[in-house]
Amino acid sequence: MKRLGKYMLVGLSGVMVNYAILWSFTDILGIFYMFSAIIATGIAILTNFTFNEVWTFRDRLKNKSGRHKRIFKFFAVSLSGMVIALIVLFVFVEFLNIYYLISNMIGVFFGFMWNYSINSMWTWKVSE
Repeated sequence: MKRLGKYMLVGLSGVMVNYAILWSFTDILGIFYMFSAIIATGIAILTNFTFNEVWTFRDRLKNKSGRHKRIFKFFAVSLSGMVIALIVLFVFVEFLNIYYLISNMIGVFFGFMWNYSINSMWTWKVSE
């Protein structure tokens, strides 16, 4: 539960990064919300990996030599989580007429569930 709590705090920081960029790019710069969401999620992925690497899963790291593999795994998982979140965002906005920031939160939730499950078991699995 402690690790899940840490992962959720890191995720919350990522959500704040995501929302700040999504809102700024969409409402201030006038960029289409889906493009803004891709950029915002990409930046949040970078910050989340860093925080999870040095804080959430630090105890599972025997050495730093596997960092490149973990980065690859994290980005693979996160990109698939991003696809899930973007599909939810698009469907909720375009078909259900739900405001894009609310739809984004729903998509982020689904992406979070996927990301934590897979990253915990694969990216930062317990070292032997």
